Amino acid sequence: MKAQLILAAACVAVHAAAQTVVLAPFDNSSSLNNHYGLEITPSLSQSGTAGFADLFINHPASSLGSGNQYLAEFQSAGADRWIVDHSGEVTITGNATALPAGIGVTMLHMGGPDSTNPVGVLDGFDGNWFLIFRRADGSAVTPTAIQSNEDIADIQGVAYGSSAYSIPRVSIEFRATENWTNSSQGTSIIFSTTPNGTTSTASVMTLNNDQTATFAGALTSARANSGDVSFFTGNNTNSGGSSTVHVVNDASEQTRILIYGSAASGTIATLNKAHLGVFRSDGTGGVLIDTGGSGGDVYLKATTNLSSVPDVQISHSDGSVKINSSTSGTSTTAAAVLAKSIGLTENLFVGGSLNLASAPPVSSTDTGTAGTVTWDTNYIYVCIATNTWKRVAISTW
Repeated sequence: MKAQLILAAACVAVHAAAQTVVLAPFDNSSSLNNHYGLEITPSLSQSGTAGFADLFINHPASSLGSGNQYLAEFQSAGADRWIVDHSGEVTITGNATALPAGIGVTMLHMGGPDSTNPVGVLDGFDGNWFLIFRRADGSAVTPTAIQSNEDIADIQGVAYGSSAYSIPRVSIEFRATENWTNSSQGTSIIFSTTPNGTTSTASVMTLNNDQTATFAGALTSARANSGDVSFFTGNNTNSGGSSTVHVVNDASEQTRILIYGSAASGTIATLNKAHLGVFRSDGTGGVLIDTGGSGGDVYLKATTNLSSVPDVQISHSDGSVKINSSTSGTSTTAAAVLAKSIGLTENLFVGGSLNLASAPPVSSTDTGTAGTVTWDTNYIYVCIATNTWKRVAISTW
């Protein structure tokens, strides 16, 4: 059993203060699959180019007072479920309580039941949905070009504070970066957040129109045991390619930062060390700082090969500095050792002046190390053995 209101395609005008159609209750105990409280079945005979509407409601343009002015209102058990007001705003709600007021010019307002996580589903079959935001300046009748620094669309987050809803405190902004034409349409994406303990929202990352990214603070990885962070100008490769900056943090390599040009080359070995490298685009003309040497020594290498002999080795145990004569092989041949004193294992060639500090001994048995040379205004002193000095007089000419 159902109540039917059958409307023929005819012009019907009813003039009265109010019109109400009351449908009597129906018996839903029958075995019919569907029961309708109201069915509107238009009987139309349409031909030619004329259009038609199954249901046409024309809300009066004049003000009817300060109360609600709805074009349509649908309720279930006395609670609103779907409302269309006279301005075109659509409200869809599953909450038994009226929703809070919208923000600005709200055109679609949706609310879920209390203590739930409402979900919006867009089904696609053999095709996918597109979520598109479209903007023009001017008006719907006369659209004009969007201008630089104007937002095409914003995705914003608003929440309830101590006593009221906030203004947006987190957002993603799709922004024009130039005055648009049909051939110039630059854009950027701006991500903004609000620090704890404040209400000051600021940009934290911008994806720029030139395919670069700008970060307001430090770039960190939240992964506990591993996580690589790379900045690329081309191919994503760990041992060369066109990686500009590659930060490695994993179980085998611990922490390593490699900074390259546009086409770095060389072998990046897997060693349990920390590294910082700065090189030319061909992998040469730079320096590799390696903190994984024996006993915590620090190596400086003019190569990307982590297994090569260091050019300079700084000892963690005694603080000495070794300048090596070879950058290949597996053994270290020191050309110079710098500590509190300098010991040369090979020849020293000085192209300019050699300046020695004046620290003359007070006697021929004063404390000294063999090979030490010093001077004063009258003599040159040479320590020939431990605590044994000889001198030669010097004079003007």
